[in-house]
Order: sequence, then C-alpha cells, then structure tokens
Amino acid sequence: MPAANELSHQTYQKVEQQPPLILDYDSQSVSDTEGQPPLFQAIGTLYGTPHQEEEGKFALTIAGKNYSLFFPGYRYKAWLKQHSNSPESPIYLRVYPKCLLIPRKDPIIRFQVAAWGEENQWEETPGIFKFRGIWQFVPQLRTPVLSIYRNSNATDPQGKFKASHLPVLMRRNDDSRPFKFNPKIPKEQLPKRWFIQAIFKFIPSRNCWGWIEDLELPTERIPRYRKPLKPSVEQHSSQENKKFFVKHQKPDKPSLIIEKKTVATELETQNITPMTITNQEFSKSMVLTRSQMAEKLGISDSTLYKRISQAKQSSDPPMIELNEQRWHYVDNPTGKGKVFQQETQI
Repeated sequence: MPAANELSHQTYQKVEQQPPLILDYDSQSVSDTEGQPPLFQAIGTLYGTPHQEEEGKFALTIAGKNYSLFFPGYRYKAWLKQHSNSPESPIYLRVYPKCLLIPRKDPIIRFQVAAWGEENQWEETPGIFKFRGIWQFVPQLRTPVLSIYRNSNATDPQGKFKASHLPVLMRRNDDSRPFKFNPKIPKEQLPKRWFIQAIFKFIPSRNCWGWIEDLELPTERIPRYRKPLKPSVEQHSSQENKKFFVKHQKPDKPSLIIEKKTVATELETQNITPMTITNQEFSKSMVLTRSQMAEKLGISDSTLYKRISQAKQSSDPPMIELNEQRWHYVDNPTGKGKVFQQETQI
C-alpha cells in the first residue's frame, strides 16, 4: 500500500537521523575512511508477518519459534498504524538483536525494530546480520559471544549503556581466539582480545548466529566504548532503603536494657553479663574468608575474585553485598591475608 510504504520510508529516515540504542553506521562502512577506528555494531534484516501476542506486545515467528519485537519511542505509534493497515502482510524488518543471558538456561533472543518496509531496502538478505564486537566468553554461557558495547559517542537517557552479548559459532584458521578471563593469571599475561567484524547468519535451531565471512581481518585494536553500569550499583539505592528501614527498629532495644538496669537485681545483672559477652563474640564472628563468602553466595572462588576486581572500580576497599549487608574486602585484623568484614565492624 502506498501509504504504508511512505510511512516506513519516513520512519527509516528518522532512524538514520537519530542514534538508536546501538549506533547504526550501516549507511557507510566504518572502514571507508583511512585511519578511522572501527565501531561497535549489530544490525540485520528479517522477513515475516509480525503478530500481536497481547496488547502492546508483538512477535515474529522464525523457523517455528517466536521472537519478541519491541519498538522504542515514536516508532511504536508508527508501527501500530502500519500493522492496522496490513496485519496479514509479510514485511521486511531492520533490527538490532538483543540477548538476555541467564545462567544454566537458553539465551532469550529478541529484536529491537529500527525500520520496516514492504521491499528490502537494505543490502543484507533476511536472516543475515552484520556484527562488529569483541569475541569472548562470558560467565553466563558456555558458547562464545560477540560483545557489542555502546560506542563512546552513544547516548542513553537511562545512563545504563547496556551491552549486547550475542552467542556466535565461529571456527577460524587464524590466530584469533575468544578471550577468556582467568583470575589466576596476571593481567599482563592474559590472552589477547580480538575485535571481529564479520557477516553472520541467524540460526534459530541453535539460538545463535553462525559466522559466514569477515568484513575486515580480526584486530587487537578495540574501539573506545561506554562501560555498562554494574548491576550491583544499579540496585544500590533500593538496598540502601531496605537497610535504612531495618535500622529504625534497633534503637528500641538499648532503651529497654537501660530501663532494666535501673531496677535490676544482682541476680539479673549476673544474667545480663553472659549475654553481653555472647554478643561481643558474635560481633567478632562477623568476618568471612574468601571461600566462606563464595560458599554463601553460591558462586565459585574465581567468580568471586572477578567480582572483587570489578568492585574495586566503585569503592576502596572493594565491597560485596550479602543478605542486604555490606561486606568489605580488607586486611585480616587477626592474621595474614584478606577477609570480608561486615561494614558495621569497620
């Protein structure tokens, strides 16, 4: 329909004028300008008939599997008009892939729609994607991923700058290998990180993408990017509110003890003393070794070491949260090495 084509064309023009969540440099290859550094990118084309699963939620069926679609900002209203005009018509979608990684579960893949049209206005055929990112392992998944970080000039109203970690299958004959962090290896001896720029095909049966060919040779030159906001920092304010609420209940206890002391008999005073000693011993016990902390968190020692390293960027000494309490990684006050000590004891 002419009206739908015109709407889709206008929408695509707006997408090119405003930076999406992952910057799209599809209109000009990042390698066209000599000396220009590469940029992070993940974009591709899909084809099919989107259907509405419930009010406000759309999905696209690919090889018998449903994949959620979402339309940020003004594009959602434009899409509702497009869908109401041609609800049963297949359409080409220009999309940014997103992936939610949950430990010991299959990745959840969905797509952010940037533009659409009844004709394929882009160079990739449906199912083909262009990725530029860091090839590495992440703790949540056994399959290597291409990590698409937010470019240094990206904007994010929420300030989270989340990255997309997209699972990929890629066997290469060159020197490049997926980076894997090992806390037991000194930083200067860790393996190289490789920046991959290539064409990939979406494989719904494997819930990942398969490598087809390179756009550029792998390089150790990593573009500058915005670091994602850590989840622990993101939850900091809500946890602070919970702890503040608990602390309001504590002042009642000392006031009751003081009142008892004014009328306490000698026998009652003797009974209070052992309780006081017990509390002091309990206070001293608020120290955990690294292995004890890892066991309580339900993670491996290497994963805990990585969290400590990440926490150093936010606080000194590093802080780990357990059961809504802060534990600082400090020198052992009673011996060698380091231990976790509860914040109230520091």
